Amino acid sequence: MNRYTATGVLADMREGRRVLVLSPTRTIARLAFAEVVQFALPGERVRRANGEEGIWVEDGPGRVLFRTVRSVRGLAVDVLVFDFDPPGPIELESVWPVLNGSPIGEVIRP
Repeated sequence: MNRYTATGVLADMREGRRVLVLSPTRTIARLAFAEVVQFALPGERVRRANGEEGIWVEDGPGRVLFRTVRSVRGLAVDVLVFDFDPPGPIELESVWPVLNGSPIGEVIRP
């Protein structure tokens, strides 16, 4: 993940959007988290739990979650960010439902 994407996902979070950053592996998801967390502001909550890394706005619905393609079940987000070349169609079918409940439903690819 580059700094432009990192600051962009935080800007979306600060506007009240729920953002999901998808990575192919846990290691890459943690690296993406490390890249984004360095731009977090002091009033934003940071969770560093293994497999549940995320950043939240204290007084709003905005959040950024970092997950792998296999760990998105039960999530609902407004913005889906691929931190890698998107997987094949079979894997994508398991990811698209996270956008179903959003009026925005934005997808960002590398």
